[in-house]
Amino acid sequence: MPFVLRVAVLNLRHNADRWPERLPLIVEELARERPHLVGLQEVFVPIDQAGLLTGHLNRACASLAPTGVQCGTYTFYLQSKTWPENLKEGIAILSRLPVEEHDWLDLRGGSRVAQRVRVRLPGGGALDFYNTHLHHELLADALRCEQATRLLEWMKACSADVHAILVGDLNARPDSGALRLLKSSLVSAYEVANGREPEYTFPTPLVKQTLPWRATLDYILLSPASGARVLRAWRAFEHPAADDPTLYASDHYGLMADIALEEPRAS
Repeated sequence: MPFVLRVAVLNLRHNADRWPERLPLIVEELARERPHLVGLQEVFVPIDQAGLLTGHLNRACASLAPTGVQCGTYTFYLQSKTWPENLKEGIAILSRLPVEEHDWLDLRGGSRVAQRVRVRLPGGGALDFYNTHLHHELLADALRCEQATRLLEWMKACSADVHAILVGDLNARPDSGALRLLKSSLVSAYEVANGREPEYTFPTPLVKQTLPWRATLDYILLSPASGARVLRAWRAFEHPAADDPTLYASDHYGLMADIALEEPRAS
């Protein structure tokens, strides 16, 4: 039987826009959905945001689990941006699968980085989970293409013999050069499951927009040759707080996907 892996991606919006009030919304949805792997962007380093979120999430999972049921404890892996942003912001992966390796790649532009964890699957095989946040400037698609090329080369070098999944806020629309380049080797889980990309993932009503601009910027991508099958994919963190229609988890919607992995090859 294949193993069904649940993955998620969310841009945290660092500590801006009512972070203490947003934190419970994020924890609640993650604890309810229990993704095995989560990719986070705009993680605020000075408050140990990844560690704070992980601690709250583990306590929430423990309180929701039936007595005697082990749901797996989350661990986090932070990768700060390169200088001069390294003391301020980074990206992070949360995993409730055993992690055997963690490394990172300098994307050479805008202090951007990517990170990889290799996790051990219940069947004994391995999976490489990549997380990134590409450069954000609207007219910087050429730089994002360079970053996407570096990412694909890194994935090819590291993950030739294992399943690989890439998530992130790519700051690129589906019709951009960077996405076309990535989709020359990878497929979008949401697009496979739903026949198209989401209408948009940014912005949510958390922030007031001065221009009527919205776009899909967030993705879950995987190799079509890896034997993985997308069972379903959906836009996550869609709902405001019950008592405040202006309070959302972030200025981005997240994504989640269930992916069936055939009995993995030994690494």
